[in-house]
Amino acid sequence: MSGIKLTGFPFLVARAERYPVEYLQIPSETKDALREQGIRNVADLIHFVGSQGYSAPECHRPLDALNNLASVSSPAGPDWFAYWEARGFEFHEMCLTCHELEEFDENTPVCAINRKSFGNAGAMLARAGYDTLGALAEGLRSGIGDVAGMGGKKRADFFSRLVDLVYCLREGQLSAGSLSSRFPLGVDGDNGARDTVKATMAYEFHEDVLGLGIGVLHAGAKTKALIAAGYRNVGDLAAVGSSTLIALPGMGRSTVRKIEKSLQSLQDAQDEAGNIDWDRYCDAIDIPLLPVDNVALDGNSFAAMVGVTLGELGQTLHDPVLQKIIAGRISKPPHHRETLEDIGSSLPEPITRERVRQKEAKLLSALAAGLVNDNYAHLEVHFRPEFADYWKRAATYFADAEEDITFAALVDGLIEIWGADRAILLEHLPLIATVITGEVMTTSAFGDATRLDPRLLTLSEADRSIPLRHLQIGRAARALRRHGIETIGDLISSIRQGTVSRASGAHYRTAIAHLDQVVASLDAHRRFDRHTYLKNTGVPALPEKDPSSPADFMQNLAANVSEILAANPPRMRSREIFVLRTARPIATRLTMEKTAEVLDTYGPSVKREETDTLEWLNEVILRGDHALAGIALRPVFTRTWQRINEVFDEANGDAELFQRYLAATFGIEE
Repeated sequence: MSGIKLTGFPFLVARAERYPVEYLQIPSETKDALREQGIRNVADLIHFVGSQGYSAPECHRPLDALNNLASVSSPAGPDWFAYWEARGFEFHEMCLTCHELEEFDENTPVCAINRKSFGNAGAMLARAGYDTLGALAEGLRSGIGDVAGMGGKKRADFFSRLVDLVYCLREGQLSAGSLSSRFPLGVDGDNGARDTVKATMAYEFHEDVLGLGIGVLHAGAKTKALIAAGYRNVGDLAAVGSSTLIALPGMGRSTVRKIEKSLQSLQDAQDEAGNIDWDRYCDAIDIPLLPVDNVALDGNSFAAMVGVTLGELGQTLHDPVLQKIIAGRISKPPHHRETLEDIGSSLPEPITRERVRQKEAKLLSALAAGLVNDNYAHLEVHFRPEFADYWKRAATYFADAEEDITFAALVDGLIEIWGADRAILLEHLPLIATVITGEVMTTSAFGDATRLDPRLLTLSEADRSIPLRHLQIGRAARALRRHGIETIGDLISSIRQGTVSRASGAHYRTAIAHLDQVVASLDAHRRFDRHTYLKNTGVPALPEKDPSSPADFMQNLAANVSEILAANPPRMRSREIFVLRTARPIATRLTMEKTAEVLDTYGPSVKREETDTLEWLNEVILRGDHALAGIALRPVFTRTWQRINEVFDEANGDAELFQRYLAATFGIEE
């Protein structure tokens, strides 16, 4: 990372002391860390970054912010709106300023802040004393702390409305005068406005319909300007005439006629109780209504309907890029999704990966707006309320989550609020998660969770308890065990919680990929079939035959262990050393030196390899680490060894006592 870019930097330095670090809207943990360093304003930050060295890790985020701010600075000062835009309108603090708001203060109150002008957030702000635009602008310049009743969702809505307001002010679509007339001082946004609407209403709407957001009118791109001008619901628009609307900056006659047609069609489609016949309404304004089939939905049928509905959406789109995004990415399981590059390069006139990403992000944003907020400004379809209601319930349920939602929490939450069966929900979850999160996931930790085969999440407790060392994943089993992941169930739970993924390292990638072999080895009852697993993986089961009796076990012991060592020896000469030394009685066992002579090596090398070999055999035979050996041990052979180990412990290391106990236990001669 290089130093601060020079563009606009001298102009920034000249005013840097005026701006607290909160204006930069950097994440709270970074801002708090800077405050602990005594950094109060942008000037302090510039000095700190320079003194620490531009490449210091703690300077990365602040340096990015300074570069963004310098790039939009001029002799007149920073263009804060351009700064917000460059950083994706991401806000962390209610502490900011911009040229468009700086003319407002306590002496220039301009207009009222209430529910009508700033939604529910406006009501909370007014209650806290920020009841005029002047008071709000002045408060933001010095910083507004926690506001009672203003949680994360209301804060997000507040910043969205504030950005819209500033945008309309800088573009000339709003002025202090128009704001004053739209939201007059001293008028309660919850009471007086409704009486005014009813008095001037040109349409006859049921009260429930009056409260519908203007997004249901499908007014297109001008919806944002209408909202910024204070027209937020059907009642607001129904109360004004076409002459008022046409006078708004940038509003054309075709848009006004479209709004009037939608209002009339909506009125015609309502009944006395305020219910809307959406088929009639959408047919009148020539907008497809999805799902096409109007069927009663429960949690299971809804989950199954998601893919069908998005397929129907794809058929209504005219943009070939969006069609490909739905068909090749959104509607596919994560591991079968085309990349952004694939889609961009497959078009008759190829486009860049970034352009595809932008279109995809806008489509998902428009989907969420329509399904959750009934805002169809950027979507030329309409969703049936029964279908959209499931998405609204999900949005409400997860709205106040203070941390990132894990895969497990998402699944459990959706099962609770939708009443869907786990297996059916999991079958359609990748598509559902894409719509909920607004992200077409592929290799992220959450993406790994969505790629889990649903059958893995319904394994029995016995199958979940199978140790990873019984799977053919090599040294990955030992590596994961060191991190507390010992069984198939542990691995699945960690993936679901998002604590591990393929990005966690090579051993994790090996183990996660091998879960496909587990799924392929499930029987018709979804139980793990060891015989099928060994056949699918091509793993030899040793010894060739399970011992038929303790005597048979003892008689073939040396040959069977030698066979195990031959399959995947831990050291190059493991089997030869075993045959020459370990497997022989003491009377005929070769010394270290003699063994080294036979193998053309040195005594210390023989000792080291023998020690490694015996440790390896202990790990494989007694601890059952089949992954390490690349084999599977037969059950009777393994159980016999485990009983021998128990007898050895009972003898407390006494060789003669061990021999007598062993003979007595298995009924064989000493």
